[in-house]
Amino acid sequence: MDKLSPLRKKPFRNEQKVKKRALSDISGDERGVVLVITVILIVGLITVVAFTLLRSRSNVILSETQASADAAAHAGVLSLCSSRECYDRARAVALEMVNQHTIHGTVGQETKTNFTEADANGVVWENDLFRVMIQRGRWLPNGLPVGTPARFEPFESDEPGFDWQAANPGIPAYTIANAVRVSIERRNLKDSIFGDDTSALLSDAIAARNPGQSVEVAPFAIPLCSLLDEEGEFHPRRNCTFDRFFARSDRYCSDPNDDDDC
Repeated sequence: MDKLSPLRKKPFRNEQKVKKRALSDISGDERGVVLVITVILIVGLITVVAFTLLRSRSNVILSETQASADAAAHAGVLSLCSSRECYDRARAVALEMVNQHTIHGTVGQETKTNFTEADANGVVWENDLFRVMIQRGRWLPNGLPVGTPARFEPFESDEPGFDWQAANPGIPAYTIANAVRVSIERRNLKDSIFGDDTSALLSDAIAARNPGQSVEVAPFAIPLCSLLDEEGEFHPRRNCTFDRFFARSDRYCSDPNDDDDC
């Protein structure tokens, strides 16, 4: 038994050496695979982080353009008062409110619109980074006309040939305007860290003042021209000292002399 013991130990040591060499070779292969996988994971991680940052930036910019459009539309509609002076001021106030807001973009780009009335092309102001459109009009509640949903009816548009006043003669737009719509587009936003692709974000807001409700009334006519002053302006506080209803009071009122609605 003692003579056989050395013979048994020899092969065992050889097997250990063979196994060690094999493990060494496998370990080298694994290091190469791990390196490739690590590079792929790093690239994937960078891509995910970049996408997340771009998405977050888009959400921030969209919130800024929406806040600017909301504030501008609200400020503009508060300036409307059924006179041409107020009608013009609503547009100027809305534009000024847009100019006051900060709208971020790609690093290094201008964050303010800085438009003036002289920069206008109809109802649009635009450059390489921004496009702003301000429309005055009226908000029509449900059922006006019958069967139509509530909607904004613009009195001005960037569409070629659009002329609301020509289609509605005899109704000065500034006397019935009760709403302002503001659209803001942020342009040339970098889409990817790997390329030069760009995109744009658009926000839109409509503010209405005293939109009213549809009410059934007896047919009557209002001589609108009699409500305007010598300059064609409508000044209800100056022209009307009390409520005026132009109708056939002798037909629709039981006692025209005593009825306050006549």
